[in-house]
Amino acid sequence: MPTAKVVKVSDVKAILPPKHSEGVRSFPLVKTPNLEVFVTEFPPGAKAEIDVHPDSEHAFFVLSGKGKWVVENEEYELEPNMFLWMPKGAKHANWTVGDETLRVIVLFAPGRK
Repeated sequence: MPTAKVVKVSDVKAILPPKHSEGVRSFPLVKTPNLEVFVTEFPPGAKAEIDVHPDSEHAFFVLSGKGKWVVENEEYELEPNMFLWMPKGAKHANWTVGDETLRVIVLFAPGRK
């Protein structure tokens, strides 16, 4: 088993995650049984539709841009250097606020099956 993994985002092929609008680019960095990590970019006007992850805690760290999240009917507006965590099974959605691309680190623990 490797002791570490270094990933350069520019070396990773982007995917469009399910329930996300066109233009969203997500770069899968690591996926293990215990952790899943992405860098995801939401251009202006982009969104992630309502979703639930029943078996994973879910978190976001904002690198740049601004976004709004709704988690179980509560709204949160995040900007760079802010972190949002949600427990397993939390119903959530998010979208970009303003005219700058929202760039976030996305975490799932444990990794999804």
